[in-house]
Amino acid sequence: MTMVCRLFLVLFFAMGTEVRAAEKIPENSLWQISQDVEVKEQAAESAGAVGNLKKGTPVIVIEEEEGNWCKIQYQEILGYIQKEYLERYGAVPNEELEQEFMKIQEESIWFEDEYELVEGQEKSVDLWKAMIVVFIAGIFGIGIFSAVKGNRDNDPG
Repeated sequence: MTMVCRLFLVLFFAMGTEVRAAEKIPENSLWQISQDVEVKEQAAESAGAVGNLKKGTPVIVIEEEEGNWCKIQYQEILGYIQKEYLERYGAVPNEELEQEFMKIQEESIWFEDEYELVEGQEKSVDLWKAMIVVFIAGIFGIGIFSAVKGNRDNDPG
């Protein structure tokens, strides 16, 4: 299976947290390294290293092996690491999520306050508009009343 196909297939597994020992990892799924790790050429502690990967590096888990090992691929590195060094791709620590949530909540409160302020100002403007219309209508009414009354006073009949 080509690298592009593997990446396409693993988009469904892009959220979550660290792997639990009993958790089954789907084949050809996208994960990331949870801490710096040495990639082995075989599924054994005594095996030689084929490379090192840094925390946060995305890898494709080709298959899960017995003994808590996974066969992984990152660019040209193909080898084995223990399952405990994997976390779901895109996993964010709880503290960061909590901070982001608090920030969004503060922004939301600010937005609500700002909205209520603007809404109050709009109501005030609408009230002033109504008062001006009533005032102009009153002046117009008085003008008509005065004109009618003036015509009666000047009418010789």
